[in-house]
Amino acid sequence: MGGITYNSQKEDITCSIHNITSTISCLKSLKCGFAPNYLIPYTNHCDLTENVKLFGFVANKSPHKRYKIRVGPIDLPSGINENLELMFKESVCAEVLTLLPGKGIIIPLSASFYPLWFVKATIKRVFAGGKIPWMPLAVSTNSIYYDAEELGLEDKISFIDKLVIKTSFDKRDYERFQDKIDTMSRVTFKGIKIISLEIGPNYLHDIVDSI
Repeated sequence: MGGITYNSQKEDITCSIHNITSTISCLKSLKCGFAPNYLIPYTNHCDLTENVKLFGFVANKSPHKRYKIRVGPIDLPSGINENLELMFKESVCAEVLTLLPGKGIIIPLSASFYPLWFVKATIKRVFAGGKIPWMPLAVSTNSIYYDAEELGLEDKISFIDKLVIKTSFDKRDYERFQDKIDTMSRVTFKGIKIISLEIGPNYLHDIVDSI
């Protein structure tokens, strides 16, 4: 992929694939010489199918074709708007990663798209969980659009454009729902299934049918 040798870092890290920015972060970690373990969270069947497809983009850039991946449900509160949904998803994914094995975790946040206070708060909780955060998009600019195009994810770029609009939740929302985020994270963690699969024509059905 134009980076350093696959798994040359010899570092045990984990990443979550739940949207375009997390997918690009995982792919950038491959370029940096990591061989991450994967978590695929989902909120419903459509979300699961979409995230499994995104995982396929990552897996097809890796020299390995056999995987053990973790898949877990996120039970979002009903009646929330897009801003809070995004905050819940990113917060729960980061917190669940701190509960999984491994020292390092990939955090797909950037101050270019998310409030700086939210990025700092997430990093603080990662450190509190005894993990080391790796942030491939920390100083990302317009290059993220080129990364998406290079990976064949042009149809997902609109999500990046919407991030600036969607991230209008404020610190009071985050603090008000912190107990809820903690509870959701524990429930998601307990609901994780480990699936073994080989990347091939039917890998998507293999994952979806296993849930």
